[in-house]
Amino acid sequence: LQSAYRSVVRVVVPHPFTAPYDIFPNQDRIHLVDGRATKVTLIHGEVDDVINVSHTRYLHGCCTHVADLRTLYLDNRGHNDIEHDTRWQAHLSAFFADVLAAAAGQDGGGGG
Repeated sequence: LQSAYRSVVRVVVPHPFTAPYDIFPNQDRIHLVDGRATKVTLIHGEVDDVINVSHTRYLHGCCTHVADLRTLYLDNRGHNDIEHDTRWQAHLSAFFADVLAAAAGQDGGGGG
């Protein structure tokens, strides 16, 4: 998840409960991720002025059930310039290489 948020409504109005009209209550659904079988990565720019980095930090705290959880907080990066950082590129390259390796191991590497 990149520049993840707790919920759509909470981006604009921080409050302790989930509004019934909030169509993306991520903090209420992240526990549904199968933490044994799913790799998760959270990426956020430390100076994001659209979605505060505290949203991703909060979701990180909600992912204690995820066995393979990776995070990347990029200093000096905002909301729209993360992709220009070589650390972002290296992080995602490693993450997807591990996802593909795990998938190849599950199906015996035959690919179908």
